[in-house]
Amino acid sequence: MLGNFRRMMDIAVTVTFFLSAIYFSLQVIGDASEAIKNVDRQNQNKDRNMSQTLKITQERVYTGAEIINSLRLLPSLKYDILVEGHQFTSADDPDDVTLSMIIPTKQYRLIEARDDAGHIKRLAYQ
Repeated sequence: MLGNFRRMMDIAVTVTFFLSAIYFSLQVIGDASEAIKNVDRQNQNKDRNMSQTLKITQERVYTGAEIINSLRLLPSLKYDILVEGHQFTSADDPDDVTLSMIIPTKQYRLIEARDDAGHIKRLAYQ
């Protein structure tokens, strides 16, 4: 009887060790999987940030028609607009301004002049 009890205890201890080893290995596999996912996610964020940093923005091109349309807002603007050497100020009346020198289909590039505080002082279209 004592021999059977000892054999049952050996089997119970062996099964307990076996189940503990399986549980421990599953924990290690799960932790390693989570670590790999976190590293991959961090690398994707770094790649995304690098891509956004290296992306060169193209300067916006405006048509003459867009410039003519924006000149209607002259009284409300706090800066001057310069189009190919012709200056328009906020004191100008939009109805009295001659716009014949602006070609509606021509493409213009914008150059902004800002003061020390970062406020726009002048928009120059060339």
